[in-house]
Amino acid sequence: MKRVIGVTQILIVLALVTVASFFACRATTSTESAPSFPMGPPGAIQAPQVTVAVVRPDVISATVEVDATGSIAYRTAVSIVPQVGGRVIWVSPALRNGGEFEEGETVFRLDPIDAELSVRQAKADLAVALAEMNLANAQREAATENYQLLNPGANVPPLVAQEPQIERSQAAIDRAKARLLAAELTLSRTEFSFPFSGRVLTSNVGVGQLLSVNQPVGQVYDINELEAVIPVSTMDLDALEPINGRRALLESDHGFVEAVVERRSASLDERTRTSTLYARIQPSEHELAPGSFIRAKIFGRQIDQAYILPEETEQAKSTVWVVKEGLLIRQQIQIHDRREDGLLVTTFPYFDGIVTGSMPNVDEGDSVAIAGMPQT
Repeated sequence: MKRVIGVTQILIVLALVTVASFFACRATTSTESAPSFPMGPPGAIQAPQVTVAVVRPDVISATVEVDATGSIAYRTAVSIVPQVGGRVIWVSPALRNGGEFEEGETVFRLDPIDAELSVRQAKADLAVALAEMNLANAQREAATENYQLLNPGANVPPLVAQEPQIERSQAAIDRAKARLLAAELTLSRTEFSFPFSGRVLTSNVGVGQLLSVNQPVGQVYDINELEAVIPVSTMDLDALEPINGRRALLESDHGFVEAVVERRSASLDERTRTSTLYARIQPSEHELAPGSFIRAKIFGRQIDQAYILPEETEQAKSTVWVVKEGLLIRQQIQIHDRREDGLLVTTFPYFDGIVTGSMPNVDEGDSVAIAGMPQT
């Protein structure tokens, strides 16, 4: 009897364990298949997981500015070449390396005696030609009167009127005048000067030196023909188009000087892949010398509708992130200038703001929160 009761108890325990296992499996299956819902009441939007800082720039009108460095150069070195020969009898103190001279100032003088004698001879030749002309006119008058006495009312023939002799005398006068002008020109060239104000690069002229015609004895340059040589990148070149006529402000150790871009190099530098701008320095009192280092600010076109954005707003491939109703939107931007105070860009709709800082692990459409704005 006791054995039957023990078996019965064991069967009852096994049955209870089986039933408990069955209901446990049903509960696990229901839990795995049931969909998950965010915490909170039905219909609520999940809170943003990223908080961003934004800027909201004002619309401004700005000028594209390109900062560059360069140097001063003279456009052309002019050789000191006398047009007449002779012995140097005087040299100006300005005609020394580094000296300065004014337009029309005599810088050296050749012995003028030979040229003066040529002038005197040319004047004498002219006097002879004029005398011959007077004689020819007198002979014509006498011959004409005699012919008319013998042939009343008849036309005087050209040979009788000595017209060929008159023409020859006139030609002699013209030739003598031309010789006198040439002699006077040679005499004036014994005093050497330049048609511009300039500085002396080199000079090999000394008193007592015998100079030949067309003998180079030094070099000078025109101080009003100085120009700034400014290498710029192709990106800066595009920002300044059109180039010619752009105003530039040059800064050196001696202060500021204005210049105007006149031209650019015909090709890019093979090593640096930069283009070179040539800006003519405006006439003014300055102490710039060839070879001087300069800092240049070149002013480009005017942008009427623009923003100045902090550099940290720029993302990859000239884009920015803007926030619209809590979502990120990628916006392409047109950068006109990279300035000290930020990026000069064309205006665009930025909605709730432009994100600052790097955003490497986000995608367009991600939900964000703007720092300092209350969440709804």
